[in-house]
Amino acid sequence: MIMSNTATTAMMFAALLPLVNEIGRERPFTRELLLGIPGAASLGGLGTIIGSPANAIAVDMINRLPEVDKNIGFLEWMVVGTPLAILLVIIFWYLLTRKHKIANDIDFSVLRKSMINDAETGDYLGNWNRQKVMWIVITVTVLLWLTDGIHPIPMAAVSGIPIIVLTMMNIIGAEDVRSLPWDTLMLVAGGLSLGIAIQETGLMDYFLSHLETAALPAFVLIVTFAGISVFASNVMSNTAAAAILISAASLWEGVDPIVLPLIIALSAGCAMYLPVSTPPNAIAYSTGLVEPKEFRLGGLSMGILGPIFITIWVLVVVKLFF
Repeated sequence: MIMSNTATTAMMFAALLPLVNEIGRERPFTRELLLGIPGAASLGGLGTIIGSPANAIAVDMINRLPEVDKNIGFLEWMVVGTPLAILLVIIFWYLLTRKHKIANDIDFSVLRKSMINDAETGDYLGNWNRQKVMWIVITVTVLLWLTDGIHPIPMAAVSGIPIIVLTMMNIIGAEDVRSLPWDTLMLVAGGLSLGIAIQETGLMDYFLSHLETAALPAFVLIVTFAGISVFASNVMSNTAAAAILISAASLWEGVDPIVLPLIIALSAGCAMYLPVSTPPNAIAYSTGLVEPKEFRLGGLSMGILGPIFITIWVLVVVKLFF
């Protein structure tokens, strides 16, 4: 919710792969880790504006509309997104634990031994001065995000604080950039390119023009856009899908102008069916420990349940608060 879901997934895998290698790759607990981390990272991204690029696209579109009296800031989005993120992560956790029964014979002593060894070599938890810098950067950045609207600093400018400070303090260096999973980023870029191609060739406009001529009730239109958003985000970048569909949603009248962008952006975050659907999925797949078919549980369950809960909650929140 407060950092890139891609970076979160990479960080969690880096921390937990030693445990995975120790207890075995085929253990139920291992399968839950490998699938739960990318799923929770994607669903957690629903909670804040910065959690997913699709969220930022929706907010930008809404705040540009002349008929909208109240702009949506960081806290306003959290009212909508955070309860959904918590609910969907809990449901996803429940489904994973039902599918993969965990035995109570896992030996976690390997982690304790690893932590003791790191402490003895002076590497335990890293350099304390760097930790203090990280706490300060995180605190300042999150507080500025949460107080958006009170101060005049744009959220995009606030996002530059970690980049500038961590680079200047040499916490992030050239080696970190070179160590990025470029093959995974290329996989994600492929989905983004597909979305651009669909838009540039007019294929999406073709389907939307036929949909526009149909006299659909408001609720049916909302459900249709939610379904299209999930489907499109599964086969191409959810950022591209959200950008295309949110722009198209402005063509219809008779629906609250806040509702469709919110539902489209949040539904796009529930796409987890394929490795290319989200960067967290792509990172999990790039480890070589996860097969594409294993994403189907989260992809199908969240692809169906997500838009249902999102539609109901957005309609309630918009009516009550906006």
